[in-house]
Amino acid sequence: MANNQELTQEEDISNFKKEFLKLYGVKLYIYSPTEKEKRKPISIFHDVALDALHESMPRFRNIKSLQNKTRLRDYLVYVQVMSYLAHKEGHSKTSIGKFLNRNHATVINSCKMIENGFFSKDKTVMHAYNNTLKKLEEYVGTISENDERENDTKPVPDPIWDKARRFIA
Repeated sequence: MANNQELTQEEDISNFKKEFLKLYGVKLYIYSPTEKEKRKPISIFHDVALDALHESMPRFRNIKSLQNKTRLRDYLVYVQVMSYLAHKEGHSKTSIGKFLNRNHATVINSCKMIENGFFSKDKTVMHAYNNTLKKLEEYVGTISENDERENDTKPVPDPIWDKARRFIA
């Protein structure tokens, strides 16, 4: 029974996020109180890296997913950055590979390529990494460690309602 409830809850959250994006043009990430680990899903890293790719390389605007296979370095470096960031967030190399329709060895290579790019100060890697990080900060924002709130049940004076109440009386 709990599994059905969790599936229904996840579906409701997904529908809410889609509707909110459609209405207001804002992507949401919602932490469920039942989540044991508060790590971002791989799909967020994918969306952010794809947005950064589209912004910095307009010729790739027709690409709708980083799951495409190509050897163009300008494209491939964003896939590698996405893999690197998702792995640093705590996702396994196997799960990242499955998400990208590749194997874990490709993800291992991607992480090594990004680390080597940092070491050699490769401009393409640094540019892709910084753009993706900037998009990630814009996308997710800062989430405080203390997300517990106190209930504020004090009434707030409303001058319009007070005026209407006096008018009725």
